[in-house]
Amino acid sequence: MRKLFPLLLLLFTLQPILSQRPEGGPGNGSGTVTVTGTVLDQENNLPLEYATLVLQSVDNPDRVTGGITDLDGKFSVEVSPGRYNARVEYISYKTIQLPNQNFSQSTDLGTIKLALDVAQLNEVDVVGERTTVEVRLDKKIYNIGKDLTISGATVSDALNNVPSVNVDVDGAISLRGNENVRILINGRPSALAGFGSTEALQQLPADAIEKVEVITSPSAEI
Repeated sequence: MRKLFPLLLLLFTLQPILSQRPEGGPGNGSGTVTVTGTVLDQENNLPLEYATLVLQSVDNPDRVTGGITDLDGKFSVEVSPGRYNARVEYISYKTIQLPNQNFSQSTDLGTIKLALDVAQLNEVDVVGERTTVEVRLDKKIYNIGKDLTISGATVSDALNNVPSVNVDVDGAISLRGNENVRILINGRPSALAGFGSTEALQQLPADAIEKVEVITSPSAEI
């Protein structure tokens, strides 16, 4: 009986040790679990490479980890077991939020489809603009306000841009080489720029004039 006592003592001593050894647990034996999944385009079901999986610990928000998808849109990230707020992001796509996920063991999130993030327009205004020069049968109309090259210039500078009109260094205006030109403002002769007078036009800013009409074949009324 004395010979059996040491053997029984050894068995009872090993009993607590054996009961404390885990038979098997979650993860890969290194204290982590693996989160996997696939990210696809919602419209055409094509895999999205370099999509980002972000995992933020619920208990410790400062602890953030994650990974990116491969060529087939698949990701595999190892994390410590716990609860996480997960999200999947990709440039120009809407982010998918997966809050409060319990990753106590390796988990496959399955297929996650992202939709394009297209901005919605309330309305579209189409504004028609007149061309700088309008050519008609009896005249040419030069819209000064549409010509950005004469910004800050005088009316004389603007007239020099009008086809068929020439302004020399002295400010003399000629039409097709003919200096016999009459200047009308709002369709009427004006003392500001009377017949043969050009000094006032050199002082008048170009943005004060809406348009210039060049009438090559004036009527008897003009």
